[in-house]
Amino acid sequence: TGQVRVPPEAYRENLQTFQTLFAQEQIPVLFVTAPTAHGHLGVYEDLIRRQFAADAESVLTWHAAYNEIAREVAGENLVEVAHNIEALETEEIRALVQADGVHPTHAGTEAIARWVCEGVKQVLP
Repeated sequence: TGQVRVPPEAYRENLQTFQTLFAQEQIPVLFVTAPTAHGHLGVYEDLIRRQFAADAESVLTWHAAYNEIAREVAGENLVEVAHNIEALETEEIRALVQADGVHPTHAGTEAIARWVCEGVKQVLP
Protein backbone atom coordinates (compact mmCIF):
# COMPACT_ATOMS: atom_id res chain seq x y z
CA THR A 1 0.00 0.00 0.00
CA GLY A 2 2.90 2.34 0.64
CA GLN A 3 1.02 4.15 3.41
CA VAL A 4 2.81 5.41 6.50
CA ARG A 5 1.69 3.73 9.71
CA VAL A 6 1.86 6.97 11.68
CA PRO A 7 1.02 10.07 9.64
CA PRO A 8 3.51 12.95 10.06
CA GLU A 9 1.12 15.17 12.04
CA ALA A 10 0.28 12.31 14.41
CA TYR A 11 4.01 11.71 14.87
CA ARG A 12 4.53 15.39 15.66
CA GLU A 13 1.64 15.33 18.14
CA ASN A 14 3.05 12.20 19.81
CA LEU A 15 6.45 13.83 20.28
CA GLN A 16 4.88 17.04 21.58
CA THR A 17 2.77 15.03 24.03
CA PHE A 18 5.86 13.25 25.37
CA GLN A 19 7.62 16.58 25.68
CA THR A 20 4.71 18.17 27.56
CA LEU A 21 4.07 15.26 29.91
CA PHE A 22 7.72 14.92 30.88
CA ALA A 23 8.13 18.69 31.29
CA GLN A 24 5.22 18.69 33.75
CA GLU A 25 7.20 16.23 35.86
CA GLN A 26 10.45 18.18 35.34
CA ILE A 27 12.00 15.22 33.53
CA PRO A 28 14.43 16.15 30.75
CA VAL A 29 13.52 14.81 27.33
CA LEU A 30 15.98 14.21 24.54
CA PHE A 31 14.94 13.37 21.02
CA VAL A 32 17.20 11.28 18.84
CA THR A 33 17.20 11.31 15.06
CA ALA A 34 17.03 7.86 13.51
CA PRO A 35 19.99 6.75 11.43
CA THR A 36 19.57 4.81 8.20
CA ALA A 37 21.96 3.43 5.62
CA HIS A 38 19.48 3.71 2.76
CA GLY A 39 21.13 6.81 1.36
CA HIS A 40 24.44 4.97 0.98
CA LEU A 41 23.43 1.35 0.47
CA GLY A 42 20.11 1.76 -1.29
CA VAL A 43 16.64 1.02 0.01
CA TYR A 44 16.00 -2.54 1.13
CA GLU A 45 13.92 -4.14 -1.63
CA ASP A 46 11.64 -5.95 0.84
CA LEU A 47 10.22 -2.60 1.94
CA ILE A 48 8.86 -2.12 -1.57
CA ARG A 49 8.02 -5.78 -2.22
CA ARG A 50 6.07 -6.03 1.04
CA GLN A 51 4.35 -2.73 0.20
CA PHE A 52 5.63 -0.77 3.19
CA ALA A 53 6.50 1.92 0.66
CA ALA A 54 5.57 2.59 -2.94
CA ASP A 55 9.16 3.14 -4.06
CA ALA A 56 12.68 3.82 -2.83
CA GLU A 57 12.29 7.58 -3.11
CA SER A 58 9.31 7.45 -0.73
CA VAL A 59 11.39 5.65 1.88
CA LEU A 60 14.12 8.28 1.72
CA THR A 61 11.62 11.14 1.74
CA TRP A 62 9.64 9.77 4.69
CA HIS A 63 12.76 9.07 6.72
CA ALA A 64 14.06 12.59 6.18
CA ALA A 65 10.66 14.10 6.97
CA TYR A 66 10.28 12.24 10.27
CA ASN A 67 13.79 13.19 11.35
CA GLU A 68 12.99 16.80 10.50
CA ILE A 69 9.86 16.65 12.66
CA ALA A 70 11.96 15.34 15.56
CA ARG A 71 14.41 18.22 15.03
CA GLU A 72 11.61 20.80 15.01
CA VAL A 73 9.90 19.48 18.13
CA ALA A 74 13.12 18.90 20.04
CA GLY A 75 14.62 22.33 19.56
CA GLU A 76 17.73 22.36 21.73
CA ASN A 77 16.92 18.96 23.23
CA LEU A 78 18.12 17.01 20.23
CA VAL A 79 20.71 14.30 19.94
CA GLU A 80 21.57 14.20 16.25
CA VAL A 81 22.45 10.60 15.44
CA ALA A 82 21.34 10.44 11.81
CA HIS A 83 24.18 12.61 10.55
CA ASN A 84 26.80 10.35 12.15
CA ILE A 85 26.06 7.40 9.89
CA GLU A 86 25.70 9.67 6.87
CA ALA A 87 29.27 10.91 7.38
CA LEU A 88 30.77 7.42 7.14
CA GLU A 89 32.14 5.64 4.12
CA THR A 90 29.97 2.93 2.55
CA GLU A 91 32.10 0.03 3.79
CA GLU A 92 32.03 1.39 7.34
CA ILE A 93 28.24 1.62 7.12
CA ARG A 94 27.93 -1.99 5.92
CA ALA A 95 29.54 -3.14 9.17
CA LEU A 96 26.99 -1.20 11.23
CA VAL A 97 23.68 -2.25 9.68
CA GLN A 98 21.95 -5.45 8.75
CA ALA A 99 20.89 -6.16 5.18
CA ASP A 100 17.72 -4.05 5.57
CA GLY A 101 19.80 -0.89 6.02
CA VAL A 102 17.90 0.06 9.18
CA HIS A 103 18.49 -2.43 11.98
CA PRO A 104 21.95 -2.24 13.50
CA THR A 105 24.43 -5.04 13.86
CA HIS A 106 26.16 -5.49 17.21
CA ALA A 107 28.83 -3.02 16.07
CA GLY A 108 26.07 -0.67 14.91
CA THR A 109 24.37 -0.81 18.29
CA GLU A 110 27.65 0.08 19.96
CA ALA A 111 28.21 2.98 17.56
CA ILE A 112 24.70 4.34 18.10
CA ALA A 113 25.13 4.08 21.88
CA ARG A 114 28.41 5.97 21.62
CA TRP A 115 26.83 8.69 19.44
CA VAL A 116 23.88 9.05 21.80
CA CYS A 117 26.18 9.32 24.83
CA GLU A 118 28.25 11.98 23.08
CA GLY A 119 25.07 13.86 22.20
CA VAL A 120 23.68 13.63 25.72
CA LYS A 121 26.89 15.15 27.08
CA GLN A 122 26.43 18.10 24.73
CA VAL A 123 22.74 18.64 25.44
CA LEU A 124 22.41 18.10 29.19
CA PRO A 125 24.10 20.34 31.75
